[in-house]
Amino acid sequence: MKITDLTHTISEQMPVYPGTETPKLTTANTYEKDGFKETLMTMFSHTGTHMDAPAHIFPGRTYLDQFPASQFIGKALVIDCTNLKKDEHISMELINKTREKADESEFLVFRTGWDKYWGQDKYFEDFPFIDEDVAEYIVTSNKKGVGLDTISLDPVGSLNFHKKLFKENEIVIIENLTNLESLGNGIFPTVGHMLGNVRNFCPDNHTTLVTQIVEVLIVLIVGQTDGVGAHLADQIHVLNVILPAQGVALFPAILVAGDTAEG
Repeated sequence: MKITDLTHTISEQMPVYPGTETPKLTTANTYEKDGFKETLMTMFSHTGTHMDAPAHIFPGRTYLDQFPASQFIGKALVIDCTNLKKDEHISMELINKTREKADESEFLVFRTGWDKYWGQDKYFEDFPFIDEDVAEYIVTSNKKGVGLDTISLDPVGSLNFHKKLFKENEIVIIENLTNLESLGNGIFPTVGHMLGNVRNFCPDNHTTLVTQIVEVLIVLIVGQTDGVGAHLADQIHVLNVILPAQGVALFPAILVAGDTAEG
């Protein structure tokens, strides 16, 4: 069984979208005082590896907890974009190299290699993003989702391609992925598991899911705020991706720096 984590650890030092505050992790309970350890997490909902839904951009559109489970199940393909040079965009030329597989796939994952700059200022500078033709292909081919190992599929300060993809399509966008080189270049089945209306994250308790999987499972969590009932589910944190040959897998809900053995 091979296990590969495609997510970044949540920490107070992690990079965040320009203008966003970094997460705050505060010790709420201690072993000495309370007999257990618990951490209060305060962070923006689009922090780290996460997923966008149409309601992220357009009012009245679909939140992640409103998608059917079938939205997160399908065939996925990694598109190798690692040879792109400065100012070059993710183009149809790259997709056309494996067009038959791309047409067959329901999720496209663009591997740029930009995750190697995670934690550096360069992560937000000159990263590859899709061009108009690729956006049009994703829309007209009715993909269920698209993922990247960059901060966004748009350049910083723009939401043009988010708007194009979300305008009429029921699609999700996964950002800030990592370790995509582990997935190879073939089509793989993707299964997403959602927990709806979860009102508390449990980083210390390491809430666990047990799920039958075939090859790839993306474990997801969504929620709503208590009291006002406002949706937080315009995004979703991608927690772990597991690649075993078969069988049962156990997944920690969230890995938070400060709740590890060193924290």
